[in-house]
Formats: sequence, C-alpha cells, structure tokens
Amino acid sequence: MKRNLKYTKRITSIVLAMALAVSIVTVSECKVQAAEVTVTTAEGLIFSLNEEDNTAILKDVSASFRATSVTVPATITHETVTYSVNTINYWAFSGCSKLSSITIPDSVTSIGEYAFNNCTSLETVEIPNSVTKLYGNVFSGCSNLTKVNIPATLTRVGVGIFAGCVNLSNISVDSENADFLSENGILYSKDKKTLYAYPTAAGNYVIPSTVTTIHGSAFRGCSQLTNITIPSEVTSIGSYAFADCTKLETVEISENVTTIENNVFYNCDSMESISFPESVTTIRWNAFYDCDKLTTLVIPSTVTKINDDAFGECSSLQTIFYPADADYDIDAIGLAGVGCQFSYVENEDGTVTLTVESVADDMTSISLPNDIGGMKIVEVEGVDNLDIDVVCTDHIFKGYHCLTSGHKTVCKKCGVVDDSEEVHVFENENEACICGYVPFSVSDTNTTVALTEGYQESNVLTATVTLTLGSETLTYQWYENDVEIDGATAANYHIPTGKTVGTYTYSCKVSCGGYAKLVNVCVAKISEKADVSEDNPADEPTNPNNPADDPTSPNTPADDSTNPEDGQENVAPKKGDKIKDVKKLAWYKVTKAGTTDGKVGTVEYLKPVSKKKKTVSIPATITVDGIKYKVTGIASKAFRNNKYITKVTIGKYVSKIGSAAFYKCKKLKNITIKTKKLSTKKVGKSAFKGINSKATVKVPKSKYKAYKKLLKRKGVGKKVKFAKL
Repeated sequence: MKRNLKYTKRITSIVLAMALAVSIVTVSECKVQAAEVTVTTAEGLIFSLNEEDNTAILKDVSASFRATSVTVPATITHETVTYSVNTINYWAFSGCSKLSSITIPDSVTSIGEYAFNNCTSLETVEIPNSVTKLYGNVFSGCSNLTKVNIPATLTRVGVGIFAGCVNLSNISVDSENADFLSENGILYSKDKKTLYAYPTAAGNYVIPSTVTTIHGSAFRGCSQLTNITIPSEVTSIGSYAFADCTKLETVEISENVTTIENNVFYNCDSMESISFPESVTTIRWNAFYDCDKLTTLVIPSTVTKINDDAFGECSSLQTIFYPADADYDIDAIGLAGVGCQFSYVENEDGTVTLTVESVADDMTSISLPNDIGGMKIVEVEGVDNLDIDVVCTDHIFKGYHCLTSGHKTVCKKCGVVDDSEEVHVFENENEACICGYVPFSVSDTNTTVALTEGYQESNVLTATVTLTLGSETLTYQWYENDVEIDGATAANYHIPTGKTVGTYTYSCKVSCGGYAKLVNVCVAKISEKADVSEDNPADEPTNPNNPADDPTSPNTPADDSTNPEDGQENVAPKKGDKIKDVKKLAWYKVTKAGTTDGKVGTVEYLKPVSKKKKTVSIPATITVDGIKYKVTGIASKAFRNNKYITKVTIGKYVSKIGSAAFYKCKKLKNITIKTKKLSTKKVGKSAFKGINSKATVKVPKSKYKAYKKLLKRKGVGKKVKFAKL
C-alpha cells in the first residue's frame, strides 16, 4: 500500500512538472500583438500603418468621402515616422460613384479585390509601373471607364478585373511586359494561350485558335455581345466567363471542354439554345442559371455530374431530354418545373428510344428534335396514352419517314410516284397517314370576346396553323355556330358589325390534300347595354369589351352560357371562358374544356366572389353545369392586397400559382398546401410576399425541404413556420 502511494506521488510530480514546462513554453512563445494604427487624411482616406516595416495600406475611405478627383500620397507621416503606401486594399473605393479620376503613386505594388468596384464615374486610371498585382474585380462595374494601360511590371491579373465596364473599348499593355499583351484591345497572356479580358461591348467574336483557356469573368457584362465561337483548342472556361452577356444568343462550345464551370452563362437572357459537345462530363452550380429564353434542353449521355441549380430559374424551358440512367437529381439541378420531360436510351444501332416521363397539363403538342446527339429518334414510349400531338422537325431521312405519332419504328414511304415525291393516304380527314405524317398542326385559341349591342368595330379572328414541312398548300372554311359562312375562305375572318344580342361560336376548318382539322377560335357574347350592378365594385375594371379584366362583369355571363333573349341552347364552356362555382363562391377560367359525358376539364382559380371571405378552400375539383374540372392553377393577383383572408387550403391538383397571388395578404396566417406539383418555375414572383410574418405553412411530408426553399424564394418571410401534413 505504501509502495502504491509512493508511486502515485511520483506520477503526480511528473505531471505537474510537465504542465509547468508547457506553461513556460507557452508564455515564452506568446507575443503581444500591437493594436492596429490607423490614420485618416483631410481628404477622407483611411490608412492602416505597419510599424514593423514602416509600410501603409490605403484601407478605406471615410463616410463623408465625396471627392471627384483623388491623388493617393506615396507616403504617410505619423508621429514623426514616415510610412510608404504600398497597397490599395480590397473594397477601398468601392461604391464611390462620384469619383471620376485617381492618381496612384509609384510606391503602390498591388491593388486588392473590388478596390474600385462600381465607381461609375471613373473615366481614366493610370496604373503606375510599380504595380505587380491586380486582384479580382478591381474595376468591375466601372461603367464609364474607357481605357486602361497595363504597365510593364504587372505579373498577376485576377478574375473579372473589368467585368461590367460597358464603355471600355481598349486595354493597352506596355510592350516591355513579359506576361501580357494586347491585341485589338483584348487582354491576353504573352503566349496568347489565355484570354483574360474582352473589352469591346459589341457584335460577334471568334476567339483565336491560339487560346486554350478563357479566364474567369473574361466576357462578363459584355451587354452587346451577340455570338461567340470557341475554338477546339480551348480546354478550360473559367467561372462567370460569359455571365450577364444579356444579348448573347449563340455559343459554340469547344469539343475539348470537359467542365462547364459555375455561373459561366449566368443571366444570359437571350440564349435560346445550347449544344454540348461529347467532351463535357460535368456542369457546375448555376452554370445556366436565369437563362430566360432557353426553351429546349438536351443533356448528352456523356454528362455524368450536374450540380444544384445548374439550370435554375430558366423560366421558358418547356421540354428536356436526359439519359434514362442519369445519376443526377432532376429537381435539384433546377428542372423540376419543366412541363415535358423525356428520358432516352441509346440503342445498339445508333438510334435513340425516348420515354415520356411527364407532360404539362396545358401542352397540346410536342416538337421533337431531329436527333439526340446525332442519333435518330425511332421510338417514343408512353406517347400513345397522351391526348397530344407529337411533331418532328425532320420527317424524312435516307428515303424513310420517321413516325410522328409514337415514333414506334421507321417505315418505308407510303407510296412512291418517283424518287422525289411522297404519296400520303388518309383514312379519313382527321387521321394521320399510316406513317404518322400530318401536313400541319393547329392550335385552339378559344378566346372569349364580350361585346355590347351596337358595337362599332369588328374583331379579327385568325386560325393558328403550324406547317410541318413549310411548303403545304392549305384551304380554309369558317363556321358560325357550326354553320358554314359563305365566302369565308381565308386564314382570317372579321366578325361583322351590327350583330344582335346572343352567343356566337366561330371555328375554322383547315384542309390539305385529304387531311383536315377544325380550329376552335372564338366565342363572341353580345349583350345588351346595361348599368354596372352593385355586385361589380367600383375598383374593378368594367370594360364591356374586355371580359378578361373582370370575370364578374355583367356583360360576361360566364357561369350561364344561355342568353334568355336569343333562345339558343346551352353552350359548354370552352377554353378561356370564365365560370362561377356557386358552391365555393369563386370564379374560375377554363384552361381545358370538359364535357357532360364524362371528359374532365381543367380550370384556373381567378378570385373569390366576395373579397371579405376569411377562409378560402381551393378544391381539387369543381363541378359546374354537370361538367367536372380539376383545379390546376391559381391566377396572378388572385388575392392581392386582400385585407380579410386568414386561412387558405390549396388543392392537390394545383401545379401553378401566379405572380403576386397572395401578395400583401397581411392577415393570412394559415396556409395548407396539399399539392405536390409546385416548382420554382410554376410559382410566380412575390406569390406569397407580404403575408403575415407569423404564418404557419403546412406542406406534404415528401415536399417539406423543397417547398420550404421554394416558398422562401417566392416571398415567405424568415419567421414563417413550416409543418408537415
């Protein structure tokens, strides 16, 4: 026992000794840092002084700084000690919008990130020969900067140094510079393998074949650039390289580029299409974010990795094609809301088979591309179950037709008179040829025109037709209430003036070589002149010739298509008509017509009959006059500025919520969302902005994370609580 006690004491003394040694080492190595010494000049320039080497950094400017012209001093004297100014710090002059000129002394060797960012009045800058480094975005947003000279001493250039300098027409480089050169005002590396900055904000540009690398933000903010060709020698394109090129329409990406870096084409508002070479394997974050005019996207099978929101907020995307074995999340990469989605499988014979994954409710036709990565489409699985037209842009290849209805196979021409002429046989005027060919497609417009008795001007109606090959000869015949109108054989028809009170339906039969389709164009409702009733509030639009402004207008009896004064039979509501659900006391717009014999239509919720209703339920379905409709949308501004609504339930079929739908509904504290069909694209801007800050939103369990992120983007405040159904 004594031995153990002695041993314990020995161990304790050793531990204490070690602790003391550590504490001694710690104290001996600890060095007291001197407090930062700053000096502010009379002009409002703030300098940070380094007392060890007597150097100074121009750190910032004071809040009162308003100078238009500045000369940075080469030295600063403080308490009899002179400090050499060697650095202009990051963000030093950022946002100094009145600053038009600056003189930088020869003592400065580096200029930090964003140092002159958004100095929108800055016109000229003389960079002295002492400067060796220009860090990223130094002059970004200097919209009045016209010319910059790069000195011989410069060895490093950061990304985006001239991004957004829309008036910069020339970047010149001292001929003695060993690292950079300028050609036609464009900044390159000395060996011309790296393109650093493109200053000319205009026209088309073909990048020289010497270039292998496009520097980050090299073209960012070139607002007049429309087309660019990237040579095959280019292997790397930096982040933000073409971001904010708002007029850039086409880009030919090099076939040796493997990665589309983050934000490369961010906010390229005019880009209508993009073609990926087979070399591309990775598409990074936000690469095509907010490219508003992209309508169709084909992702090649070589692309194996796509990061989140690569295609986020591409609001016009309608159709996408992606490999069936893709290992990326369609929702996460920003494509959840695209209406028409197709996966594809590459066949052994070099063709492609498509499978319909989803089709938007409002789609009446789908246009397929000529090929997928050069491989011909020969089959579309699942299309036979859809009430939709499938259209090819190219029907004929190598003497064969591609089937446009289903693409089930490739068949020989139906009949051949000679090598240059096809013969198509239509079993009846509403059927496609046996090979699937149709000469044209038509689109029902189904607009509703409300007129008052005694109207003066007629309305022009047009049959909307899309030719298949562009060379068909079409004939037209117009009908009023299913009765042929004598002499109405043009593509356009004028509703004659002076018609009596009543409801008139107008359609046009379009024909071509034995094939014909009926286009439902318009319903014209002519009413007696009448005073505005009490049900039509003074703050509501009451233009009798524009029913779309107000579905409750007395001149638009949308919930009763029978006019008792003309003795006509009921006409089932057509697409575009406004109808009233007397059970839920709400107005709707028909988006797809239904029938009394069981065909279910679709409607969009327009607004409640009474604005004072506190609790609103937007149901899954409604039935009006014996016709069932799915409620698939909520109109823009449906509840905007509603001062009464406190609770709303959104039905399971709603896939679209318009912009500002619940904007500034300040008392709205309880929202239940049953639908699982919402996406960023289908929920409009500020849809929920301004609702009660303490609201609770209940969402489907499977959509909890996605909807929480989505609704916050659309205006839901930070304090709003989310719960799972």
